Amino acid sequence: MKNTRILLTGASGFLGGELFNLLSTTNEVTGICHRPDARFRAVDLREPAQIKKLLDDVQPDVVIHSAAYRKPDECEQHPEACRRLNVQPLETFRNCFPMPGKLVFVSTDYVFDGRNPPYTEDDPCCAVNVYGQSKVDAETIVRQRKNSVIVRVPLLVGTEPEEDGHLSALYRQIKSGEECQIDHCGIRHPTWACDAARAIAFLLEKDATGIFHYCNPETLTKYEMAVSVANTLGLPHDHIKPLLKPLPITAPRPVDSSLDCTKINELGFTHTMPFAEVVRLCAPDFR
Repeated sequence: MKNTRILLTGASGFLGGELFNLLSTTNEVTGICHRPDARFRAVDLREPAQIKKLLDDVQPDVVIHSAAYRKPDECEQHPEACRRLNVQPLETFRNCFPMPGKLVFVSTDYVFDGRNPPYTEDDPCCAVNVYGQSKVDAETIVRQRKNSVIVRVPLLVGTEPEEDGHLSALYRQIKSGEECQIDHCGIRHPTWACDAARAIAFLLEKDATGIFHYCNPETLTKYEMAVSVANTLGLPHDHIKPLLKPLPITAPRPVDSSLDCTKINELGFTHTMPFAEVVRLCAPDFR
């Protein structure tokens, strides 16, 4: 895909940053963020009037909505704030983004309850927390638009722009040397954000529509992720202990929301970076 006008929300975020870097090499990408940024345009996506003006100004061929209120516990505590960012903007895009423009929505494996994995694109959604339900509701809106794509992804890892990123947090726990317990119950598919961006670019190149799943096929608990980080970097991890029962948390999580990626694989995209290799590549940026 070349010379396409793309409007990308969440451009200063984790996946959004990877998408911006990848797509802007051959396309005209307008990146949107919430806070002022030298590279991106600051827009409050919770305000429909600002989205309408943005669409009028940019006249995009493609809108990729990767911005989201992502922290499940905070979403559980602030459900209305969650919906204002995770659901409301999709209503505005649906109503104000003219056809034949393509709308791409980044969703999550948390639309499933984790009881009957692996999940295909046709399985019914059944979220167990506010964050997951907000994504279900947003998907319902996107499905009402003909030329649209929904891409469900799991836990994304890599060089996170925030200090509380998953890999950075695990690295700090390992480096601290302090004894701690890490969840060894929930099944994760830690997927390199760069690969997720490539999968989305691939779907755009194929002019695909509908729902697609993409994830790393490796299954790891958070404890196993920590052990892999330590082993890859040659660090001791005897102080890291597996927690064999869930901790009390604000928002419940699905135990195993594994995604079946047969559909995108059969379309031609099969690449995934092994977790340990992602750790090795990103280690210089851990903090």
